[in-house]
Amino acid sequence: MKAQCTKGKNRRIARWEHEGILDVVKDRLDGAPFAMRVQRQTVEHVFRHAQGLDEIEPLPDQDAASSTHQMSLQVPAYNLKGAIKILGTGPLVEAMRT
Repeated sequence: MKAQCTKGKNRRIARWEHEGILDVVKDRLDGAPFAMRVQRQTVEHVFRHAQGLDEIEPLPDQDAASSTHQMSLQVPAYNLKGAIKILGTGPLVEAMRT
């Protein structure tokens, strides 16, 4: 272990201020290796559906504000389509009135 240490005068380790959070996430993923795969499949389906099937323009790569605004419209629309599919329009409209 000592051979891996620095030999400089100032022995410092640079660490990002939020590195502890990344360590916690890494530990969780080590305990459940397929969790990230399931999450990726679930989330990517929504993006593919919102952008591909509904013929919505792809999110702009360079303007984060535009991406945020566009997704804040697309995600509720996706959820509403899912609710209509499950409940039907009649019960959904009645639920929104109450």
